[in-house]
Amino acid sequence: MPEEENQINNEAVEAITPRFAMNEGSAMDYVRFLQKYPRNKQVCICGHNINSHTYSSQLGYACRSGNIWCECDTPMAVYAASDARVFKRSTHGYGRRHALGLGIATLIERGGTGEWIMDMVCSIRDCNETNLTVACLDKDGQVVPQSTKHSVLICHNHATIFGAWKLIQ
Repeated sequence: MPEEENQINNEAVEAITPRFAMNEGSAMDYVRFLQKYPRNKQVCICGHNINSHTYSSQLGYACRSGNIWCECDTPMAVYAASDARVFKRSTHGYGRRHALGLGIATLIERGGTGEWIMDMVCSIRDCNETNLTVACLDKDGQVVPQSTKHSVLICHNHATIFGAWKLIQ
C-alpha cells in the first residue's frame, strides 16, 4: 500500500510541476535580495514604505501611508532604509519637496542610514546623467507639485525641460 501511495504522490507532483514555471536562479537572486533588503525596509519611488501598498484584483494597487492616500499605482522599491517608518510624508513638489526626498531627509536627521537599490540614472531614455532628483509627472509628462501615478528619478536638466522651472520659487 505505501508503494501505491508513493506512486500517486509522484504522479501528482509530475502533473503539477510543468505548470509551475519558475527560474530557480532568479528566485534565489530574489531570496538573497530580500535577505539584504527586507520588504519592511524598502521604500517605493512614491516616497512611502513598500508595505504601504496593497493590491486588489478589482482596483489594482493602492498606497496609503498612515493617513495619507497616494496616487502611486505601480510600486517600485528604490531605496532601502534602516528605518522605513519615517517615510510617511505627502508630496508637495519635486526634489526635496517630494515624499521620497522628505523621507530621506527625516531618516538622516534621526541618525538613520539607507542606500539606493536601483540603478541611479535618469529615467529619460538615452540620458546617462546621474545627478538626479525625484519628481511626479502628469499624464502629459509634465512635472507637477502633487502626487501622481508616476514618480520618476530624473536629472535636473530634464526636470527643468518638463516644467519643474515653473515650480521653483
